[in-house]
Amino acid sequence: MKVNWKALAKSKGYKSLKAAYVTTVQHEAKWGRKENLYNDFRRIIGLATNHAHFTNLSIESVLNAWEEDRSHSGWNWRMHYNEYGAIRKLSKKPSL
Repeated sequence: MKVNWKALAKSKGYKSLKAAYVTTVQHEAKWGRKENLYNDFRRIIGLATNHAHFTNLSIESVLNAWEEDRSHSGWNWRMHYNEYGAIRKLSKKPSL
């Protein structure tokens, strides 16, 4: 699946996720965690791409939905996607 990065970068979900990523990097960069944070950010984008492919949705709509859910949960972005299974639940291939 080809990613239209211009359209993705304009989506509300991507902007929200990136803002959370940048804030975390600014806070934690002094401890040398920048590369791990970037890898987590890219992993979330990759999983959104896979989910979009399996569900015939756009990546933008997937990230918008995930970020809307995250904004209501009150958790930071890494905890939301890692511990609470938002990605694991949503990235599984849907049953037919």
